[in-house]
Amino acid sequence: MIEIVYRCDPRAPSAESAPKSCAEVRERLVEGNRIFANLFNADTAQESQTRVIPIDATALGLTPQTKTAPAQRPFAAVLACADARVPTELIFHQACNHLFVTRVAGNVLSAEGLGSLEYAACHLSASLKLVVVLGHRGCGAVSAAVDCYLRPAEYTSIAPTHGLRAIVDRISHAVRAAAESLQARWGDDVKGHRSYPEALLEAAVVINAARTASVLRDELHANDGVNIEVAYGVYDLVSRRVEVPMHEKTADGTEAGGLGTPPASPEEFERFAACVAGSKHVQEFLA
Repeated sequence: MIEIVYRCDPRAPSAESAPKSCAEVRERLVEGNRIFANLFNADTAQESQTRVIPIDATALGLTPQTKTAPAQRPFAAVLACADARVPTELIFHQACNHLFVTRVAGNVLSAEGLGSLEYAACHLSASLKLVVVLGHRGCGAVSAAVDCYLRPAEYTSIAPTHGLRAIVDRISHAVRAAAESLQARWGDDVKGHRSYPEALLEAAVVINAARTASVLRDELHANDGVNIEVAYGVYDLVSRRVEVPMHEKTADGTEAGGLGTPPASPEEFERFAACVAGSKHVQEFLA
């Protein structure tokens, strides 16, 4: 039996100190995801174990000496997909008031999503150290954009409403970039490969997350006084790891978890897309 317990003590409001720097936030998120993923590993899943996540009682308004609402003090903001299989706080093993989460299908940067993250960057800057764009493998929204790219005549049936088309259209740039990178890496015949749609989806998920993070960074830095770092990652629904798919494997053969820094120029983005096209997950479909 595996239990995940959220625990707080009203008599000891400060359960855990907040990260002091962007580097500490990255380390905390990566370590939290490692704990979450390893909790369900095959070699430990049969063991009876309990994982405790401490919660600051003040974050829930549980301290009896105050009657005011708790202050909002997240140390990271996350733009994640709305997919029900991607529970952001659980994935990073974090508690209430740790993450400022905005979720929308395909982790696309809509006007409302951007406004939410701009609010966090401008008004929660005392605690906020990092913004993360979190994509995930097998994303349904990216898959719809891939289908529209491969079968343009079926665009209106794949995305029949204005809302769905708004999401698909925002992802289409990443799909085109993925297609160009696959063609450059694997040759013109790659489109005829039986697993080309799967490879295109794999590459587009990564490129979409990184491209969104790059655009978001530019948008946030356009605000006076905002210079917060932006990172990206891709969540694997099977391994439960947040990873940067171009990273080398660890000593035990697993993918190195972590968060990546998005490209900062068109030249960097082109090199980045080429790395994605040659990454391990794409090779699994095309090699």
